[in-house]
Amino acid sequence: MLASRLISTNKKVHSGLAIAIAALSIAISPNVYAQSPLTVQPSTGRVGVGNTNPAETLDVTGNIKNSGTLDVTGNIKNNGSLSVGTTAQTGTANRFRYLNSIVVAGTSASQIGIPVGTWTTVNMGTESVDTDGIHSTSVNSSRLTFPLVGKWLVGGTLFFNYSGITTPGLVGVRIIKNGSTTASYGKNLSSAFSAAGDVTSVVSTGLALIVAASITDYVELQAIVTGAGGTFDVPTNTDNQVVAFYIGE
Repeated sequence: MLASRLISTNKKVHSGLAIAIAALSIAISPNVYAQSPLTVQPSTGRVGVGNTNPAETLDVTGNIKNSGTLDVTGNIKNNGSLSVGTTAQTGTANRFRYLNSIVVAGTSASQIGIPVGTWTTVNMGTESVDTDGIHSTSVNSSRLTFPLVGKWLVGGTLFFNYSGITTPGLVGVRIIKNGSTTASYGKNLSSAFSAAGDVTSVVSTGLALIVAASITDYVELQAIVTGAGGTFDVPTNTDNQVVAFYIGE
């Protein structure tokens, strides 16, 4: 029993001595104190945990667990992955990064002589913004292909030229998903003209809607003019655009 008490007392003495020596070391040598896995640099005000050369005020090599609120006044920089719940936000699943994702594509050449009454996919040969390779100007240029599952706001505006149409009609645009020809994801038909025989008139229409997408799903903008006889064109116009940006899961 006596031996056990001596050992216990001895441990406490050693523990207290270690703390005293540590404090004395900092006082005597203000440049650095290292006691693995903790490093303190009084001259720089830096503390390293799990490393001996802290690069920041607090430099931790390893994991940090926080059960309370993390109150940040400045910026957060992430060089790895972030998780929401049990879902890692990394690579193609990084919803934080894609919150800045946007594409704006436009027509580069006119599509001439489109039959009236036919939904026609519009090619988009130019782009003014494309943050994440959502659109290609050379391969399947009519498509916006989503890099991330979630909700995307998609919109489009088109100008039309039509001629030789003999009955009143409408112009319209719609968004189709994954090449569907049986149903549109959303459409808008606008009044184009009210009298037969209008020649070479210019009208425009557009729409915007939310699309629920999986990775590699794509959308396209289609155009139509209704009526009888004649043809219509989608001319080159800087206001002809299809746009999309990520809004969340």
